[in-house]
Amino acid sequence: ALIDALVGNNGRIQANWALGGDSLPKPAVKTLLNLALIGIEALVRGGTLDIAAELRTDGAKPCSEIVIRASGARVVFDRTIGLALEGALPPEELSSRTAPAAMLYELAESLGGKLQYALTDEALVMGAVLPGG
Repeated sequence: ALIDALVGNNGRIQANWALGGDSLPKPAVKTLLNLALIGIEALVRGGTLDIAAELRTDGAKPCSEIVIRASGARVVFDRTIGLALEGALPPEELSSRTAPAAMLYELAESLGGKLQYALTDEALVMGAVLPGG
């Protein structure tokens, strides 16, 4: 509902959802919300925000998988946010723009999970794998 409200305030962004269940663990929800916000910010001229998440329980341990794809005519992604998602941003460069990404890295790291992203001219794709259910 929060993401739909944020996208609804911006008539140029359409959100598409693909959820593999009714609920996700709290760390997965935090990650999904923050990655979606990063995706919304990247769509400076509007576009599509695809949000997918599921809690996989088919392996030995439950695992949340999250994918956010922001695509549009112009996708802008601050490299320092990418560095924060990778855990490579020096602490002195932390800012209000990079803090959510740095927090996501710390959260994923503490759970033994992983974040990743890929950027092209047309799309920003971010993903997370977080152990635990």
